[in-house]
Amino acid sequence: MIREGDVRAIVRLLGDVAVMGEDVPAKKRRLMGGLAELVDADAWIWVVSRYAGPKDPPMCVSFMQEGFDEKCVGMIMESSQDQENLPPDNEPLMREIIAAGGKHITRTRRDMVSDDGWYSSSHFKMYREPLGVDEYVYSIFPMDEGMFSAVGLHRKIGREAFDARQRRLAHIVVSEVKWLHQSGVPQDPGQSVPELSPRLRTVFGLLLEGWTRKQMAAQLGLSENTIAEYTKSVYRHFEVKGQKPLIQRFRVGNGYDTPIHTPNGNGNAQGSPPAERAG
Repeated sequence: MIREGDVRAIVRLLGDVAVMGEDVPAKKRRLMGGLAELVDADAWIWVVSRYAGPKDPPMCVSFMQEGFDEKCVGMIMESSQDQENLPPDNEPLMREIIAAGGKHITRTRRDMVSDDGWYSSSHFKMYREPLGVDEYVYSIFPMDEGMFSAVGLHRKIGREAFDARQRRLAHIVVSEVKWLHQSGVPQDPGQSVPELSPRLRTVFGLLLEGWTRKQMAAQLGLSENTIAEYTKSVYRHFEVKGQKPLIQRFRVGNGYDTPIHTPNGNGNAQGSPPAERAG
């Protein structure tokens, strides 16, 4: 049952977001911070992902979060592409998405997998337990071209599961901000991301987060030389010359779809990126 206090809190939150400026990432952060408070979550993630099939891991092309430190973010990226230790809820969640036929769905961890199946899984032992993260609410909003805008609200290990009321609150809020799912989404929908190997997808995700080669090497247990080769492979795949244009392509547009003007009024021709050192 949704209480009067819940309705008032949702109206205040959506009102606060509505009167903000045009900075879409800031609006998303304000919305998610308020929603996390509303359902008493410890952390949140908002991603835009592509799914290739029920047995495949999601392929993130846009990512923002609060409540996780750098090590946690790295482990989240790594775990999302570990095909040998997929989350036990991966297949049932995809079945739910397919069965919904393009409708928005919201599910808790206990809707998707039993306690035994969750806590005995290699995924939980390898990733969730070290992260200290357990229960979740996932709210998945279908978009065009096989893409999904997905919100995850998380609680630390030792806390109770999200209940039906909290799941409903998350569903209502995420359902009623359709324009935020479409706004600030990269113009490149990531159609070629599935062509990357799982390891390159992990490096791709960390590059979008602004990680350096040194950081990635430490997180993935690889040499910086190996990371350098992986990084070059990602750049070649997307036909960019460095980390900055890669981020621009997936975070603020296709990279160079509009002229870049200099103070004297000159600019690069549309679609012609300036020279960029590979990094």
